[in-house]
Amino acid sequence: FTGQIYNGLLLTGCFAEMDIVNNNSRFYTEDNYIQFVEDMKQRILETNGVFGTLEHPENYATHAKEISHKVVDIWYDKQLKKVFGTILVLNTPNGLIVKEIYESGSWLSISARGGGKEIDQPNGTKKSVLQIMVTFDIVTHPGFSNAAMDKIIDKDKLSDGEFTVLNENVIPNQDFYSIITYA
Repeated sequence: FTGQIYNGLLLTGCFAEMDIVNNNSRFYTEDNYIQFVEDMKQRILETNGVFGTLEHPENYATHAKEISHKVVDIWYDKQLKKVFGTILVLNTPNGLIVKEIYESGSWLSISARGGGKEIDQPNGTKKSVLQIMVTFDIVTHPGFSNAAMDKIIDKDKLSDGEFTVLNENVIPNQDFYSIITYA
């Protein structure tokens, strides 16, 4: 973006999957979720990336001292019904923690920071209706069982099923919840 070489770590993976019940008994619908993906894609283009943090902050704000990475691309594969994305891990204090975790061979998960409402379904699941999506944060405790990002940026490999589905984690707050989706 700057025309200068940046020594950062690029990670790519699945950020979300539509119409699948996750470990938190929640599911997201394409018609609701994808409008927020498109909005984020526009914000990425306008600002050269959307900042995220290591773990979710207590509120929706992103503070500079907490930044670990920035989302540099996001896209939806309609056939797979999955949202994919790429993050650039920054050389900030939290970014260096993320790099160390990754280089030690541990999984990194990603989760959407957003809010909305849940609608109880007759089968015991909850339909999640997003009302805001701020960014995607790196988290250590994903809501879904399989959630891993990798150092691959070849979009063709994503469609071949090389990546596992990202999931979410919830922090209840009355009618709102924090969404966590992972790659």
